[in-house]
Amino acid sequence: MQYRADIQFMRAVAVTLVILYHLGAPVHAGFIGVDVFFVISGFLMQKLYKAEDGPSGFYIRRAKRLLPAYYTAILATLVGAFFITLPTDFGQVVTQAVYASLFSSNIGFWSQSSYFNKAEFNPMLHLWSLGVELQFYLIFPMLWLLGRRYKIAIPLILILSMIACLFVVTISPKTSFFMMPLRLWQFAAGMLVARYAPTDPRGGWIGLCALASILVLAFLPIDGTALSVINGHPGLGAIGATFLTAAILWLGLPVQLIKSAIGRAGERIGDISYSLYLAHFPVIVLLSYQPFSGTRLGNGTVVLPLAATAIFMVASIALYRWVERNGPRFVNWKNCALASALLIGVALAMPLVQDMRFSRADRLIFAAWADRATYRCGKMARILSPTSTTCDLSSGPKGQIFLVGDSHADAIKSTLVTVAARHGYGVRFAVTKAALMDPRFGAKWLKREISRPEVQGAILHYAIRDIDAELVTAAEEALKGSKYVFILPAPEYTKHVPATIYRMRHGSRESLVREDGSSAIGLVKAHLRNVVDPTPAFCERGKCSVVNPDGALLYFDGDHLTLTGARRLEPLFENMLQRW
Repeated sequence: MQYRADIQFMRAVAVTLVILYHLGAPVHAGFIGVDVFFVISGFLMQKLYKAEDGPSGFYIRRAKRLLPAYYTAILATLVGAFFITLPTDFGQVVTQAVYASLFSSNIGFWSQSSYFNKAEFNPMLHLWSLGVELQFYLIFPMLWLLGRRYKIAIPLILILSMIACLFVVTISPKTSFFMMPLRLWQFAAGMLVARYAPTDPRGGWIGLCALASILVLAFLPIDGTALSVINGHPGLGAIGATFLTAAILWLGLPVQLIKSAIGRAGERIGDISYSLYLAHFPVIVLLSYQPFSGTRLGNGTVVLPLAATAIFMVASIALYRWVERNGPRFVNWKNCALASALLIGVALAMPLVQDMRFSRADRLIFAAWADRATYRCGKMARILSPTSTTCDLSSGPKGQIFLVGDSHADAIKSTLVTVAARHGYGVRFAVTKAALMDPRFGAKWLKREISRPEVQGAILHYAIRDIDAELVTAAEEALKGSKYVFILPAPEYTKHVPATIYRMRHGSRESLVREDGSSAIGLVKAHLRNVVDPTPAFCERGKCSVVNPDGALLYFDGDHLTLTGARRLEPLFENMLQRW
């Protein structure tokens, strides 16, 4: 394949957009830089694949090119996090390292909440796209063979994958975002350009306009969590980025741009774009680290982004020169498997060493983050029943109780399932956390669901912040004539409970202050009959507890109960279900 400086320039554009987004610059959709990378990758694989070497030769070349720097970045992030973070956060880094070592980071992050949710501590979040790429490489020889035998194969794959992606984004945006089959159309677009484009593109104003359009796209308010093809992602923005990149690969960029000072600088950045991508995000996240605060990208000042940029530029150049370009090349199947196994072993051993630095009381604080059940209905329920608005957590001979509410309802579901089973009931759960808050899941929806013959009544539970006049009015309308109980919010706090308890144990004189829920509670009591207050399970004589006598925490943040905390509601559920 003839060397093309414009492709290196496009790599520079892509990685710069991603980095600016992660640095908190007003590049609201800078993540479309990854879409650009996917198209370029499909183009290059189609050009570079050698039939005479077969799949084995292709895999070895890709491994030699990518894996030394990839493994180095994972190990460096593990070591940095070991010294910087507390165990509650380091445990998450270890999980990410294991997924990354198995080339499945995208699947690991898909099992969390969303790329755009910063609640988890994810210094390896950027490796999701490499998981997608590596999985694409795995099937590429088959795609290449299909494309060679059947001209319609790759266009058909592009169309089907894109349709599936756009359909799924209206149900589960993160599935479209993270899963390789739903990103395959972007690689396929690059493959088609490689097959049919001229070998010596001349460039011109059309290519320049396409580049300008990509830059404009990066500033649009694309919402990666929206259930929409229009402003969600991957949606119209991804389609635009994909086909604009394909146009640039087909037509090229103007020679004047590529030969200019900007073009030459872009080409140099493109040369180290892979190392830049690997190094930048862990540096930003670890430098911004605050215990128990999830993934922070900066601290509101310009100092941190500048410091992070200086550090990751140095790290990227070192990674490029000493590992990516001149690193170990003794890559084969055995060595790759050994490297992955060693990384996993090291990652799993490191928390055991780190924990030695902390007391048992501290370790109980750190354990609160993991003391919770699978979120909502679990991933398999969404996959097997993508359009369903409810899921069955359990079944019972007397029918089911329908649990409705936000993330606070999610926190108590396991305890309810346990107690309900003792009384012969199963539990059905609302898939959405926006029941009675989203017009699609309003009063009519709830009335329809609790009217089903197997449903024997409803239990509602919400956080203080989500209870307003609109929600209570909708609940009142939907629950007329039905058996129900509205569980008031458990005590909530203005600060992160584990973080505050940890600081207090280590000399801080701060205290925990309860959120004022009087307005929300008064609203519920004024409109609904069957209301239960869980406060006595946590408070006695005006003093509320956030820690069990054994030291286990009752909250994993400022207002969500741990499984330990939720078990305090067992007597309340017992009393409730005895009279159901």
